[in-house]
Amino acid sequence: MPVCEPLDIFVDIIDCHLSTVKVFFRRVEIDSRRVEYSDIFFALEGEHVDGNDFAKEAIEKGAIFVVMDNKEAFYELNYPNKILVKDSQKALENFGKYMIANYEGVKIVVTGSAGKTSTKSMLASVIGKKYPVYESFKNFNNKLGVAYSASNIDLDSEYAIFELGTNSYGELKLLSEYIKPHAAVVTNIGMSHIGMFKDINALAREKLSILNSLPPSDKEGGLNGEVWLHKSCKKYMNDFEVDGNSTAKLNIHYFGDDGDSEIRMEEIRRNNHIDYVVGLGDKKYEFRINHVYEHFAMNSLIPVAVGTKLDIPYNDIFDAIAGFRPLEGRGTFINKDGRISVIDDSYNASFDSILAAIEDIHKIQRDKKYAVIGEMAEIGKFANHFCNELFSVARSQRDIIFLFTGESYTAFNESVNVHIFKNKNELKNYLSKQDEGIFLVKASRSQKFEDIVEFLKEKNKSAV
Repeated sequence: MPVCEPLDIFVDIIDCHLSTVKVFFRRVEIDSRRVEYSDIFFALEGEHVDGNDFAKEAIEKGAIFVVMDNKEAFYELNYPNKILVKDSQKALENFGKYMIANYEGVKIVVTGSAGKTSTKSMLASVIGKKYPVYESFKNFNNKLGVAYSASNIDLDSEYAIFELGTNSYGELKLLSEYIKPHAAVVTNIGMSHIGMFKDINALAREKLSILNSLPPSDKEGGLNGEVWLHKSCKKYMNDFEVDGNSTAKLNIHYFGDDGDSEIRMEEIRRNNHIDYVVGLGDKKYEFRINHVYEHFAMNSLIPVAVGTKLDIPYNDIFDAIAGFRPLEGRGTFINKDGRISVIDDSYNASFDSILAAIEDIHKIQRDKKYAVIGEMAEIGKFANHFCNELFSVARSQRDIIFLFTGESYTAFNESVNVHIFKNKNELKNYLSKQDEGIFLVKASRSQKFEDIVEFLKEKNKSAV
């Protein structure tokens, strides 16, 4: 069990009732429903609920102590082992910083416009074949999520992998300085969150700023200063260096599907999964990804390269990649061989990821193919341009029936394979009349298209 000394970690303590100076704990939790014996519970005030109201529940479930920032709730709680601070989230950030400072392993950070979570997951699976590894939680990649993951880092692991995200300039700099990584991955530079930046060049500078937090390459087989960049990053590197950033100290590797990349995806074959060859320098290796998304195969290039560098056997790397399954809502394949198959990609709908998913669906051999497209988020002034591009692509892919759903699409015209619905109820009415096919469901998280996935799953049950 890890140990901490709360009085030395929290700098804004107002009141403290603890029975001991040193505390052994199991893990850190911010959701009282998941608290178990010996956990530390941080009571955070959220948009809809206040964690301070659940501190008693956490204590009763066995929390070793609770951190609160509501004075009234603190003094009403008739239990020992509680700390009152000015800001519980700030306290959590300080706790994460403390854990990172006590971690002696290698830290790898993953960022990019798309594919961060799948890359992180595959990287952890590959490294875990040989070494103890810690993987940050799900897609928790903002300031709060990173602090939560850092607070729970396994101090006994030899490698720790964190996902870092951004939707404003300077955010990645703060997160990477917080984690202090040894190596970094940028999965790609695309249009995700573009509405929060002046243009694509500003977004690229933000993504690449993660490189400034890295130590110099040690050139001796370790991961210090190792960087893996998607080929889409190349054209922005000159501007990045002109801005005063130096990459001379780093060992940069490019990956992609072109002959110029050091790590290449080659010879793709499809059959309800993707078999492909990875070119790594002058060597070639065969792999399989059990999904129809080609970008998952692209994301696997980094785990392959890192695994090879760490002398992980080929068969172990192959098994880790073949065993990859996406998180729910991020490309989950439901009832793959049934009359109604669903690709649940309802968590994210960046412009680039929609285009990639459409291309993958186009390559699937099915008689009836549907693309249910909800509205995109955080695209700002680029909205009309992106929508025009999407409709242009849709009209050119006649083998797919497109079902665009949302107010932002109603200004466009329908065509033979393009249907437009104002809301999800209209969409459900249409879907209720379809008896077979593969359905891609893709929308921004805020649109809550998981209920469309559930609708199709229920429809599939009735079709059996």
